[in-house]
Amino acid sequence: MNRPRVQRSDRKMATRKKPKIDLDGLTIGDRVRVNLHQGRFEDAVIKAITPIAGGAKYQVDFGYDETATVREWQIIEKLGSKPDISARSIRHA
Repeated sequence: MNRPRVQRSDRKMATRKKPKIDLDGLTIGDRVRVNLHQGRFEDAVIKAITPIAGGAKYQVDFGYDETATVREWQIIEKLGSKPDISARSIRHA
């Protein structure tokens, strides 16, 4: 059989979509919703940020004693900051 040869220029590389949220504003302690793998979405708290070439990796904590390292494209939305429960923010009656 004679099949047409596929040249490298004919192939399209899959590109990852840019996240819809502003990731520059994320800091340690922020609450985010992440896509851990297909169909598993979790609310998590950012514990560490590791800069890498072309972006950053985030160490997140979710559930009871569970952590994961996620990339920028896995962060779906920012839920807000972790509430401050220091002694200064507590009102004494």
